[in-house]
Amino acid sequence: MTTPGTFHYSATADGQRFLVNTVVNRGTPTMTIVLNWTAALEER
Repeated sequence: MTTPGTFHYSATADGQRFLVNTVVNRGTPTMTIVLNWTAALEER
């Protein structure tokens, strides 16, 4: 059971990757994979 507004996540041991599990109430299940997300952080 998930409380609305909370996120469940898991990070790899080296902290380089993580997975976020959220509940989406839409008709078709989707998955978004973000590659090289650290590069976007470095641009800031």
